[in-house]
Amino acid sequence: EEMRYISGGRKSGKKQEKQGESYLRMEMREYADDYPVPSLYKQITEEVDELMMADAEVIGADAMYLPHFTLTDFSVYNEDGLLTSLELLPTREVEADIEIFASGVVKEVNEEDFTEGGISVKSCATSSCATEEERAIPQGIRIFTSDIKQLNVNSFADMIFVSIRTSAAHYKLLQPSEKYAPWFGTLIKVCRIAVYVHKMVSEASRPAKISFHSVVASLKALDKADDCFISSTMESKIEKFLVVHGQIIMSLLLTDPKKTIKNCPLVSQIKQRMAACRHSKLYMSSKAYIRAKKNPLLTMQSNKPKQMISTTTKGVYGVWESHFQQEGQPKRIQLFKSMKRAERCGTCQTCLNPIWKKACLTVRKKWEEEMGDDLFESDVEDEKDLEDIGASLLMDLSDKIEG
Repeated sequence: EEMRYISGGRKSGKKQEKQGESYLRMEMREYADDYPVPSLYKQITEEVDELMMADAEVIGADAMYLPHFTLTDFSVYNEDGLLTSLELLPTREVEADIEIFASGVVKEVNEEDFTEGGISVKSCATSSCATEEERAIPQGIRIFTSDIKQLNVNSFADMIFVSIRTSAAHYKLLQPSEKYAPWFGTLIKVCRIAVYVHKMVSEASRPAKISFHSVVASLKALDKADDCFISSTMESKIEKFLVVHGQIIMSLLLTDPKKTIKNCPLVSQIKQRMAACRHSKLYMSSKAYIRAKKNPLLTMQSNKPKQMISTTTKGVYGVWESHFQQEGQPKRIQLFKSMKRAERCGTCQTCLNPIWKKACLTVRKKWEEEMGDDLFESDVEDEKDLEDIGASLLMDLSDKIEG
């Protein structure tokens, strides 16, 4: 399971059809050292399925028609329930090959505050710097999502905005849970470096002048107190960081409206180095509708013990158990011997249908006539025994009620 986690999780096993330009998704083992040791996600309270709350007509619709919400106190995990990185998700509209889910408190988007969920580019905005209001337990409906289709990272007004898209909605990520904060903090550091690189390219007189080596040299010269600091001595460490987290950096460059920034040599240089690392190639899906995959928490909740019916409550069970411990459990009496195949008539209804596994009606009737009065007397005795058992059970039950 550790090896499966390092490699990114279980893959679908189906080969994707090659449509358009490929998307390189880095394997988790390439940047596992930048993230904490994985641990299991544990539910705090009962969570509601996202697909149960969503409008049936919206599920699976085009991304531009999906509703927008915010998700706070969130955690992200794979299908085994282990906390995982959001970088395993594609930043473009391609078919994901790994199932990743999220849980958190969902709220409506505040349309009046466009900076809601924004993280400052220059200062720390992780859980350690959160305000007392943000640290408080958020009020709202706690949900678990279906599989996440896409990760979106945007930057404007010196702020970073991170959001995810499922088959039912867009979720802007606000404050992570205490356990997931270190994972989200690593992603935010990558986003800050991506904004730093984007700024270098956009402020250059000619974006084509900015090369991969010039970015490495600029990051190496940063002070240790800077949020984008990686290393001051080891250029190989900076190069590896830029390559394995290259998709976040390229996403900001490729979404820029200026063609000179989109087509700058830095993008092709990063992608060329990414191809030399362990990766998976993702493509646009040929399917018009990709079915939403259910969260593993749904099966965990369905395995909860069901309510007992009234006849199997602890009180009734205790009465029966105490009675048969005193009286002794009655044994089944076999009135007739086992019937052999040779003794059967072969013409009655049960003989013609051996799948019923019942005794021959003709032979059974003959045996009953031979026993005659003895059978009737045994039936009467059995009825009397049952009446005595029922009476004693009622007495025991009435005594317990009075007690």
